[in-house]
Order: sequence, then C-alpha cells, then structure tokens
Amino acid sequence: MVNGRRTNIPSYLVKPGDVISVRPESRKREYFKYLPEIMAGKRVVEWLDVNPDELTGRVVAMPERHQIDIPVNEQLVVEFYSR
Repeated sequence: MVNGRRTNIPSYLVKPGDVISVRPESRKREYFKYLPEIMAGKRVVEWLDVNPDELTGRVVAMPERHQIDIPVNEQLVVEFYSR
C-alpha cells in the first residue's frame, strides 16, 4: 500500500513523504511473519526510513546518483527507450 491506498502497479512512482506499507491481510502470510527478524541485520539506504516491526517504510528524499550502489550507464537506458 502507498499512503494507505492499495496499489498493484509494480512501477508506481513514489515521492518524498510517501509511506509504503504491507496490507493488514498480507501480514498474516508466512513471508511477512519473519521479515522483521530478517531486516534487523540489514543496512537501509539513507533516502529511506524503514520500520521493520510495523512493516512500513517512508521515502525521505529522492536518491541522488552517488547514493545508488548499482552500476548503471544512464546513456544506455536513454538510447534503449529512444528507439
């Protein structure tokens, strides 16, 4: 859910201040039961604020290029989508 509304679009664009959460019905699933324990030892990027106990996260700011750990060649992406 984003800001309390159910979304089913994987490419949904979020903006700073948006709250992402797991639906109450889905919290009963086996995967989400153990997620707080799994997330306890994980590092969270600085542009997100995560609360693993409540299964929520908040977008603090849009990530800047130097904050993204994945090597991406932006020019190749632009060329691909400009076809």
